[in-house]
Amino acid sequence: FDCVNTLSDQLLENVRVDLVLPEGFIARAVIPCTKLPYSEVGSTYVIVEFPNDVPSSVATLCATLKFIVKDCDPATGQPDSHEGYDDEYILEDLEITLADQWSITTQMNNVHEPIYADNAQRRGELKNILVINGDNY
Repeated sequence: FDCVNTLSDQLLENVRVDLVLPEGFIARAVIPCTKLPYSEVGSTYVIVEFPNDVPSSVATLCATLKFIVKDCDPATGQPDSHEGYDDEYILEDLEITLADQWSITTQMNNVHEPIYADNAQRRGELKNILVINGDNY
């Protein structure tokens, strides 16, 4: 998740996204953005393991941005104190579809070459025979 702090009088720390995961999904790790000053872009990550059952992997996830707020001087961006307070912001739901789970490769020949090579070695050389529905022509 890419985040931007739009509040000039606040420094955000420990910025992370909390996902409500349906059954079968497992959150493996959350990587927070440690510090997010005003007008800067920061990233936070949630590593999610999807269910093995493909139909169950299509889901809607509720997401909440959680962070620690430190009030700061808008002119300098420096926090007023070392202490902050917890806050959160509800994000739009995250739709996971089958299309989100596909990986496209531009090198399809490289993917299939080992399969073809293996078949050619096992079957050997093919004769010039056309076979349709099991009948020789």
